[in-house]
Amino acid sequence: MGGGDQAQLSAALLRKQEVVEFHHNPSKALLFPVEVALCHLVDIIANALKLVCSGESEVIPKIDEGAWDRACPHHNINMAAIKNEVEDIFEEMARVFFSN
Repeated sequence: MGGGDQAQLSAALLRKQEVVEFHHNPSKALLFPVEVALCHLVDIIANALKLVCSGESEVIPKIDEGAWDRACPHHNINMAAIKNEVEDIFEEMARVFFSN
């Protein structure tokens, strides 16, 4: 990731209440639909990889098709690269949140 670090990116996204509020219902996002879509996808991927468990369900929810289109408009997706990036970001976030 260039231009800033993951902590700065995370802080910027967390300030956007819409991202948190609608990440389970991304089609309801009005102000930040791309950010909400990305959060929706990361949430599902992190749960599928068992990096986190929100406790909401043992069943991984279906990806919202509209969110996928907003977040990945060209659908040229390398899932192995996404898995590696999600794991790296998760490790960095865990260090940030649990360092204090």
